[in-house]
This record gives sequence, structure tokens and C-alpha cells, in this order.
Amino acid sequence: MEVIEAKTEFKKTTDQEIDLALADPNQNEIGQEIARLINGYSKNLAQFIFKGEHIPESFLRKKGSCPIEERAIQLVLTEFRKTEGKI
Repeated sequence: MEVIEAKTEFKKTTDQEIDLALADPNQNEIGQEIARLINGYSKNLAQFIFKGEHIPESFLRKKGSCPIEERAIQLVLTEFRKTEGKI
């Protein structure tokens, strides 16, 4: 499983900046970083699913080390729960 972390320049991004970036229909650096994080966290989650392995509680309760990581994890896990783990 790959370690996924926000790039240094995005670690201090605020929740308000994240909200604005996600609402902006134009490409922006914060939105691209969120997409990169979502992709990484999704790939890690998919490894468990495709192998038919139990997903550890620690993974499902994972917390980010900064707001942008936290948001990306939240988005991935929200979608996962909506689909009941079907990818």
C-alpha cells in the first residue's frame, strides 16, 4: 500500500480554500491536489477490495495530517460507503 500525503505547499490549505476550489468549475491547483490524493487513497482502498480482503477498521477511520488530506479521505470513504464497497 502506497503512503499518500499532500504536497508540502498544500498542507496549510484551509477548509475555506478547499471549499472554494471544489466549487470552482475551472481547473485549479488545490482541486488538482485533491484529485491526486483521492486517486491515491482510492487505489489503496481498491487493493483490499480486489484481493477480497477485509478492510481494516483503521483504514476506514483514517485521518489526514492536514485539512486537504482529511477532505480527500472523507470524499473517498463517503463514496465507498454509498456504494457499499462495490467498485
